[in-house]
Amino acid sequence: MSDKMEMAIDLLWLRPRQVGGTEFYIRNLLDGFLQLEEDYHFTLLVSKDNRDSLAHYAKDERISLLEANVESVNIARRILWQFFCQNRLLRRNHIRKCFIPVYCRPLFNGGITYINVIHDLQAAHYPKYHPFHEIAYSRLCWWLDVHFSKHIVAISDWVREDIMVRHHVKPEKITIIYNTITVDPNEIISMTELAEKYGVAENEYYYTVSQLIPHKNLGTIIEVMSRIKSNKLTYREGF
Repeated sequence: MSDKMEMAIDLLWLRPRQVGGTEFYIRNLLDGFLQLEEDYHFTLLVSKDNRDSLAHYAKDERISLLEANVESVNIARRILWQFFCQNRLLRRNHIRKCFIPVYCRPLFNGGITYINVIHDLQAAHYPKYHPFHEIAYSRLCWWLDVHFSKHIVAISDWVREDIMVRHHVKPEKITIIYNTITVDPNEIISMTELAEKYGVAENEYYYTVSQLIPHKNLGTIIEVMSRIKSNKLTYREGF
């Protein structure tokens, strides 16, 4: 009996360069899988319009592509197909386990074991930034995740606690796995180049990577930087 890990990774939600941090997350994760020495087989569930952007992963013999008859850009049709047709496609291809790097999933398990990642409950905390249909869909999927998925991955301690409190989930059903980061050595530059480009000195600047939207709480970050500067504290001394 083989101990090889075999499962599908659902990427139907991925619209290249249109879904922000979740795309970087899954691409970093896939890049990391390629660096592993373990013997596994992952089937990437792709759409007609995102297949080309993911095809290079199949150059590794441990990864294959399975194309669904949907386009990721057609969100409504993709959701309906996932609700009612995805399980059948996976069973037909002898796949019984599926990892979904976001909260969306079929309405029923249909003989498939699902694991979902919940990055946040943003639509619940900040409904004013989301249209009604998006809030309703998010709430439905979170409910499906906590009741039907075998396990949930949260990206931080705070998100895990938030899920537990809002959806009354037992702690053992949620595992914290922080977002993946890969560093391309070819993209690393020296401090000299950085200082020349941005006019900064080593250990004398701060940076954050985020969208410029209110709930990212950039005002608090600026306030913290101001206090550190006014108290003349360094990161190591007082933060």
